[in-house]
Amino acid sequence: MPVDIIKADYYDRRCSEWQGEMSQILKNIEIHQKASNACAQEGIRILELANRAWELYEKQEMAEKRRLLDFVFSNSSWMGGRLTPNYRKPFDLLVEASQLQDERTALTGAKFDKKAQNEIWLANR
Repeated sequence: MPVDIIKADYYDRRCSEWQGEMSQILKNIEIHQKASNACAQEGIRILELANRAWELYEKQEMAEKRRLLDFVFSNSSWMGGRLTPNYRKPFDLLVEASQLQDERTALTGAKFDKKAQNEIWLANR
């Protein structure tokens, strides 16, 4: 059985290409890790804002109140003396999760239902 011999210049060229590819892959991994962390931090800030929204709203001047409302809501309607809010993303998910938790709490009587790790956060929704 014949043995193929790899010439030194071919080996050096391919080795250099592979090292370049590996370096680029490692850079891409680092970029994705930073983006994932930034996304999580943004999510935390949104939850903190949602948690403090009423407090912040109460302290603001009328123009700032309007900006906050525009940030959270879109095309809400008033019909028959009833306001129907239409939340912008991701606030719609926060409201839906809160309502789901309230429903489960009412059904089970448990204040912190472990099952409330809500299905609405799953990707196949």
